[in-house]
Amino acid sequence: MWTVQKLKRDLSSRGASTLGRKQNLVERLEPYDRNFDFKPDPIILPQSVPTKCWISATFGDYAQGSSSKDVNGAD
Repeated sequence: MWTVQKLKRDLSSRGASTLGRKQNLVERLEPYDRNFDFKPDPIILPQSVPTKCWISATFGDYAQGSSSKDVNGAD
């Protein structure tokens, strides 16, 4: 059973109004519980994969003249 003090404490921690009768507090708290405090689902980012820097590799290849390809990769 919820007490008025518990309801007010829970509403206060969620930034909601704590004014009104017990029934008003319960009605105000239900949407928070139903919608997980209105927090969006977390965004899970994929792990980064280390790759060779294409700018350095490309510049180095052309600066040293080790490639006969033009900038577009044609011979």
